[in-house]
Amino acid sequence: MNKKDWLLLGLFTILLLILVSTSKQIIFHDSIEYFNLIKNFAGFQIIKAHSTHSMLYTYILSFLVELLPAIKTIQILNVLWLIPIAILIRKYTNKSAYLLFLFSPMVWIAAPELTPVMPAAFFTTLAYFQIKKWQNNNKNKHLWITAISLGFSMAIYTPMFFVALMFLIAFMRKTTVKKLIPFSILAGLFYFPRISLDYKLTGLPFYSEIRFFGANLKNALGLGATGDAGMVAGLLIFETTYFIFLISPLLFMLYKTNFKKYKNELFFIITVTAFFLVTGSYIKYILIPSAIIFYLLSKVLTKKLLYLHIILSIILTLIFVIPFYSPVEASYPTDLEQIQNDFDIGGAILHPTVAVYLWEGSYFLPEEYYAFTNDEEYFSTLSLQASPTYYYDKILEIQGNLLIAQDERVKDATLWISHKDDPVPEEFIQEKCYEEICVSKKIST
Repeated sequence: MNKKDWLLLGLFTILLLILVSTSKQIIFHDSIEYFNLIKNFAGFQIIKAHSTHSMLYTYILSFLVELLPAIKTIQILNVLWLIPIAILIRKYTNKSAYLLFLFSPMVWIAAPELTPVMPAAFFTTLAYFQIKKWQNNNKNKHLWITAISLGFSMAIYTPMFFVALMFLIAFMRKTTVKKLIPFSILAGLFYFPRISLDYKLTGLPFYSEIRFFGANLKNALGLGATGDAGMVAGLLIFETTYFIFLISPLLFMLYKTNFKKYKNELFFIITVTAFFLVTGSYIKYILIPSAIIFYLLSKVLTKKLLYLHIILSIILTLIFVIPFYSPVEASYPTDLEQIQNDFDIGGAILHPTVAVYLWEGSYFLPEEYYAFTNDEEYFSTLSLQASPTYYYDKILEIQGNLLIAQDERVKDATLWISHKDDPVPEEFIQEKCYEEICVSKKIST
């Protein structure tokens, strides 16, 4: 990297930090879960947080949050992963790919979000450039770095299991067993911290994997909180269309790629992107194969088209970033401050979204209240049944329950604090609403 590259990276970093530091929006997909987990691990046990994902990344971040407890601390620590990704792209590719990444609307839209996708993207990028180095010079250190990168990426982010599998098929399918065995062992060693943490926290080594795959199976079958499974398919065309422009307004130029030369890269990009489109449809996921995408795109864009990409990307970025300054979420801390002045909220029932903004006190989740009042112990149930088409006396049934322990103290909770649009149980009546948060009191019996 030359002096101009470093100056551009410095400007990129400053603008990223300004965006994250000033953005009012923190409620993104899964971010609520991650924020509350980090706070729990750091000793701020506002609610009994739970996770359907790997808890390793949040556990690591919690040590830093202990030193400086603030939501912005968490966001800034997370967005810093974009910096080494940019450095790797510039080091191993060319200036055009570097600029494509820095100015991609996708990068800026994903920046304020708390997500392990960021480190997963870094380790995927590192793995790709290292495996290419190994293929070129046959030095084993590059192969071992690849193994470490993929192993740790799976440890912090569960969908990386699929990404790692596609990576092996795309770039390592001709690797000998003699190399694959130590590769797998090394990857497993760096995956092991996740298993260890699961065991430490739950007594079950593969707890987070079971939760993740169970929750996604449930949603895929249309049995989860996300509703109809067909909804994903219905949105797929729309999501794909705007994804293309948010990755790069000129992404369609990839049709000029040398398909024969880059068939492995194209296979990886297509399979991974398709996987995330079907399973989640969030632009942040495409950060994972983004370095390879921009590398290929840089091969077909002229200097004039590169400048056009930058201009169009700036316009798109501004359009999509403006909502980050919405006053809706900005009012949450103010609302909570007023509520704390108006009510004694210790032991209240609190929605996880609202809990993100608190750093003291102890509250109950709505699920805990429902479990107690219904005299039940389960949070959710997955039940699959296959009935015979022909006359037959056997029925296949698979059923699983996710249990939570009832807390007797929840019966003493007299306040229900939630977003104004959220429903409340019939035994509570709305007492007072603020800008976005309402307080409901339990009806005296």
